Amino acid sequence: MEPHTMMSKITPGLFLCGEVLDIHGYTGGYNITSALVTGRVSGINAGQFE
Repeated sequence: MEPHTMMSKITPGLFLCGEVLDIHGYTGGYNITSALVTGRVSGINAGQFE
């Protein structure tokens, strides 16, 4: 996955976000933040993908 676009390196046009990423970090219960941020980034880039 490309972190700047959240697009899969294996399948072009497939954008990943949220719990699919299985991020393990010291978020202190704020996993919703990473889900919202990755969702926004992948959504913006999916809309621009041709």
